[in-house]
Amino acid sequence: MRFVSTEAHPVSAHDIRRAGAGDPRLQPLAKRLADAWPDATTLAAWYSGNADDAPPCHTDAESETSAEGRATPERTPRPQTSGLPDPSATHGWKEPSCLTLRFDDPQGTVELQLLLGDAATRLEGWHARHGSLGADSVFLDGFDPKKNPAMWDVRTMQAVARHCRPGTRIATWCVARSVRDALTQAGFRLQKRPGLPPKRHCLAGEWPDTP
Repeated sequence: MRFVSTEAHPVSAHDIRRAGAGDPRLQPLAKRLADAWPDATTLAAWYSGNADDAPPCHTDAESETSAEGRATPERTPRPQTSGLPDPSATHGWKEPSCLTLRFDDPQGTVELQLLLGDAATRLEGWHARHGSLGADSVFLDGFDPKKNPAMWDVRTMQAVARHCRPGTRIATWCVARSVRDALTQAGFRLQKRPGLPPKRHCLAGEWPDTP
């Protein structure tokens, strides 16, 4: 499984251990993730894009072997799959600072990729360089839109949509009108559904076959 997340303010290894401390089922997983997590200095270097010894950001399907035998990202942008206009001409783009952690188990492999920085900028940058992620599902878990409106605006939702394919499912705990409007303008079809406590409702939807 490949899990991609945008993080403007990455948590620390201590935060990861603390988050899993209350659930015995999560404790070993939290410990394993925390043990692999970079320290604050390394995260800061990744965030700024200045980590000299940072490994390249890549996937098995989108890599070529360099002269040193290390995988590097392909240089050719891939075709868009969402039907939305390419944002690079309007906003410009930067190569995303990307931290990749890989966990191998008998049950399978989990690859965690963190795009460090502003969500819209990082998703646009990835799309301009590599094309769509072709996500199977998307979960929006930003802070309250009143406190973090940029996370939920139309530009960010359009950036998310560019990484979707027909049938991609999307969900979020937030049912604010501004969020529903932004997702609808980006092209998603939505439904309000019963939420998990303490939330009364949540939003669920999908990217349509025809945007």
